[in-house]
Amino acid sequence: MHYGATKPGRGELFETIGFLIYLRETVLGPLAARRVGAIPCGVRHLETIAPEEARPAGNAVRLCPHEAGRALLATVALHRRWPDAGGAIVERRHHAEKLAMQHLHDVVDQGR
Repeated sequence: MHYGATKPGRGELFETIGFLIYLRETVLGPLAARRVGAIPCGVRHLETIAPEEARPAGNAVRLCPHEAGRALLATVALHRRWPDAGGAIVERRHHAEKLAMQHLHDVVDQGR
């Protein structure tokens, strides 16, 4: 997330959108599919396979750093709603997560 937060912080808004798409395709989509017992291969038809999980979490992005940062925060919130990784072993690094989230909040606050 620290990497993603650097994008709106520098005004790289299309890069931020690209990062959000990457997260949807490689993290959120497969996790949503796993949560409903579907095969986690891409995000095509995710809205019909896992409609509750696929509901956007406010990540429509207007082209401004503040809104791009808010979309990243919404993506993190969606990921945090899912307590497990669908059976995968995930080592959480709480200190790194805290630092990355602080950086993201700083970027969002500066973009106001």
